[in-house]
Amino acid sequence: MTTATQNSTANKRPDFAVKVRKGSGEKARFEQIGVVWTRDNGSMFCRLVGSQVVTDGFYIFPINREAGH
Repeated sequence: MTTATQNSTANKRPDFAVKVRKGSGEKARFEQIGVVWTRDNGSMFCRLVGSQVVTDGFYIFPINREAGH
C-alpha cells in the first residue's frame, strides 16, 4: 500500500462495516470487526480491528449515515 492510498483512506469516513455473525436463529447477532472504504478506481480497502481469526467468512454492510451509524 502506498502513502497516497493510506492518506486517501485516512481522510475519508468508511463506506461499509465488516461484521461476523454470532449465533443462529432469533438469537443471532452481528459483531463489527472492521470497516471498508471504496477507492476512486472502484476497488475497496478493508481494515480489520485487532487480530481477527475469521473462519466462516464475514459480511459487509453499507453504513447508513442518516441513521447515525
